[in-house]
Amino acid sequence: MAAGVERAMPEAVRARVSAARGGGAAAGGGPAWWPIAFSDELGSKPLAVCVGRHEIVLFRDLEGAPCAVDDRCPHRRAPLSYGWVTEKGALQCGYHGWCFDGKTGICVEIPNYRPDERVPPSFRVATYPCAEQVGFLFVWLGGASNAGALDLPSFGSGDRVVSRGRRALDVSHELVVAGLLHDPLEALGLLGSHTRALEAKRTSEPDSIVIERLFPETPPTLRGLLGLPDRGVLIRSRTFAVSGTTELTAFGTASASLGRILVAPLPHGERTELRWLVTSSSGRSWPILIGVSALDRLGRGPIQPRRPEGVRTAGDAVAAWRALAGGLVSHSDEERA
Repeated sequence: MAAGVERAMPEAVRARVSAARGGGAAAGGGPAWWPIAFSDELGSKPLAVCVGRHEIVLFRDLEGAPCAVDDRCPHRRAPLSYGWVTEKGALQCGYHGWCFDGKTGICVEIPNYRPDERVPPSFRVATYPCAEQVGFLFVWLGGASNAGALDLPSFGSGDRVVSRGRRALDVSHELVVAGLLHDPLEALGLLGSHTRALEAKRTSEPDSIVIERLFPETPPTLRGLLGLPDRGVLIRSRTFAVSGTTELTAFGTASASLGRILVAPLPHGERTELRWLVTSSSGRSWPILIGVSALDRLGRGPIQPRRPEGVRTAGDAVAAWRALAGGLVSHSDEERA
C-alpha cells in the first residue's frame, strides 16, 4: 500500500490492515467480507470465483441461500465447480460423485457406498460464511469464528438500481484500495476539478475510514448519476480498509438518503476486478441518464493501461488509480455540466 496512505491512517485501522496483510490480504484473502459476485450471477449452477489465492465455489441450497466452499473435492482434488447441485441441495462433485453440505462442508453421500456404510465425518470440504446483501454476494475470509456482521445498510423501499457493471483493471488491488482510502470521490473521478466542499470530516471506525462532505454545489457527475438536487448535498463515503469495498451515500437537507454507489474491487493476482452498483431514491429520473452513460462505458470490455512509475505517496496512488482505471467518468467538467 502507498506509504502516504498508510501513514495517514488512524492507528487502529493501520494495525488491522497490517495484520490482514500478514494473513494474506496483500495477495487477496485477509479477514474481511469480500464482494465476489452480483447476486444474479449465481443461479442454479455452481459458480467458480477467485479471491487472490483463494479458489471458491458458490452454489444455492434448496432454500436458495448462497453457500461457499473450497473449489476442490477432498477425494481427488477435482474442481467442485464442475459438478452440480442435487435435488437434496448438496453440491455433487462431477468426478466421483461425492456430495457435500454447503453449510457444514460435510460429505453427506458417496454413490458407491453400500446402504449400511457410513461416510467418515473427516470427509469434508472447507466452508466460508456467505451473505447476500445490496445486490452482491459476500464471502468472509479469515475464519468463521471471527466473522462479524456484514455492516452495510439494506436497500430502502424507494431505491431503484439505475446502473451496475464490472470491469477488469490492470492494476493491483493494493493500489486500488490505497486510492479509495485516501479519497474515493477523487479516486473514482466523481468529484470534478472545480468542485469544493463547504466542510469535510474524516473519522475512523474499527475496520473502515469514513469521510463526510457538505457541498454547497453538487458535483455535476453525482448530480446526474443519482438525480441529486443542485445544492445542499451531504456525501458520506465509507471504505473498508482490507477489502476496499466502498459505499458512497448522498443525503439531502431532510437527512434522507437520495442515492448510493457501491464499489467492490476484487483481487486477481496483480489485477483487480471492479464491480459497481448505483441506486437512486431521489425520485428524479431524467438526469440519471447523464451519469449512467458514463458508468456504462466501463462494462464495454477490458482495458489495458500501463502501470505508472513513482507511486510512493497517497497523492501518487490516487493519480495512478485514476490513470489506470480511467475514472468512472471520462467527460470533462464542461461536458458534465
